[in-house]
Amino acid sequence: MEPLVFVSRYFVEFGPFLGTEVADLYKRRVFGPTDYAREAGSTRWMPINEWVLLKGKKEKKTRLVQQPAGAWGAASRRPVKLGTRKKAPTDLKVKDDPQGDY
Repeated sequence: MEPLVFVSRYFVEFGPFLGTEVADLYKRRVFGPTDYAREAGSTRWMPINEWVLLKGKKEKKTRLVQQPAGAWGAASRRPVKLGTRKKAPTDLKVKDDPQGDY
């Protein structure tokens, strides 16, 4: 379960926030270096940048092993990059006209 976090700015307490919300708001610079955070049930306040740093170390970073399926479970198709499609040959001449150009 996600920890609930209280944030203090200039001695005014806000919250509770989810831990991911606090990390996201810190990343978007809503919370700054002068703000403090504490988890619910704790009395220890710490600078919010330290809290985000400690929180990031606790979480394991996982990679997506399998690509998600498309809509309704169908296989997803990647878009074709520009310039990678086969081009029709332009050097073919039509042999229907034996006399050439008019």
